[in-house]
Amino acid sequence: MLRSRPFPVLLASLVAAALACPAASARGDDALAALARRVGRAVVALDRKPRGAFRSGTLMDGQAPASGFLVADGHVVTLAALARGRRTLGLRLAGGVRASARVVGLDPLANIALLRLEEPDQVAARMGGELPALPFAPAGALRVGQNVFSVGNAFDSLRLDGQPAFSQGVVTTVARARQGVYRGPVIETDAAVNPGAFGGPLVDGRGRVVGVLVPSFSPRRWLGEAIPAGVVSAAVNALKAGEPPAHGRLGVRLRSSGGEAQPDGVEVAEVAADGPAARAGLRAGARIVAIDGARVYDTADVARELAPLPPGAPVRLDLGGRRVVCVLDRGRPVDLASAFRPRPEEGTGDAAPSPRKPPRLGLRLRERPERRFGLEVVEVDPQGLGARLGIRTGDVLMLAQRTRLRTLDDLRSALGNLAGANTLTLVLLRERRLHTLRLPLDRPLAEGPR
Repeated sequence: MLRSRPFPVLLASLVAAALACPAASARGDDALAALARRVGRAVVALDRKPRGAFRSGTLMDGQAPASGFLVADGHVVTLAALARGRRTLGLRLAGGVRASARVVGLDPLANIALLRLEEPDQVAARMGGELPALPFAPAGALRVGQNVFSVGNAFDSLRLDGQPAFSQGVVTTVARARQGVYRGPVIETDAAVNPGAFGGPLVDGRGRVVGVLVPSFSPRRWLGEAIPAGVVSAAVNALKAGEPPAHGRLGVRLRSSGGEAQPDGVEVAEVAADGPAARAGLRAGARIVAIDGARVYDTADVARELAPLPPGAPVRLDLGGRRVVCVLDRGRPVDLASAFRPRPEEGTGDAAPSPRKPPRLGLRLRERPERRFGLEVVEVDPQGLGARLGIRTGDVLMLAQRTRLRTLDDLRSALGNLAGANTLTLVLLRERRLHTLRLPLDRPLAEGPR
């Protein structure tokens, strides 16, 4: 037989629970305040006065007062684009402490710079006897939905307030940057990342660095972003050891398709026994269909996707029904002479011109011998140029640059003879109506059928 609790006992339990809630909340607030103080002591501001707007199209011009943070042995981590062209940098630390640091090295692919404090013992004495240092979180420790905290010199807070800005949020996703200075994996978070915080740390609840804050790689994305700790720690360790910056290595040899697009992916001919692909379980004979969500049709596509990635970058491979994640290790050295050359889309106009490559439409086509001409679209890559132009399965490509398309070779010839052309013009047949598509070749803009 069930017995109900006496009313006074039940009332006492409810009162105790109500009293415990504020106490627990206060303990949580105290823990966050302690975390902010501990991490904030390791954050530095690059001692530069703003010369213009905090946010600009290229950002990495040092116009905003930027951030960095102390790691072991008196080293400072910040963004490569903020230290480029400098031998030394002045620093401002918490509490108004001033210091100077020399540039140890830069990794252009990881967009990471490593600095070393000058006279670290004197700086430590001014900070109470010991230099603070932030540890890196182990690779793979981050989860979507996890609490994280952005810390940095937002709006020059170290100079104005004597302490860095501290904001709480969660990890919303891990994406791939395909525009801007850095083109590897990025953590996205709803923690505030304001101008001046770039180069500062994104930390977890234990004060471990899970990323380095960077500007948004696209003006259409307004979440805060950070370079993952795996990429950053790999770059820092290499720079400490005096090793030259390197491209990431997957550790596979691919079978050449002779220039022909392979709709079912690129075949892996050989897997290096000690490489990232082997550790992820990749075997010879597998076919790579997509890399980080982008479809690949030949070895050039694979090279394009992997070339910007530094060691330590996780790469998602779609093997046509199975997906694996490989963490790249060190490959061939980076050509530093070209690594820092501005890209044309960054608006500098200084990049060396390169021969125009024929655009890849991302379409699988079928010849129609029963008809006089026209190539039927049987598959459209949702990430490809054809999809962005509005081409659909069942459409029939009739003309390319006024060339009648009877065979696939006709299309290859038309796309290969675009020298001097400003626009690619395609005419397609859809539901007995002709539509004209025009793609400007001097900028990434496309128009749909009309």
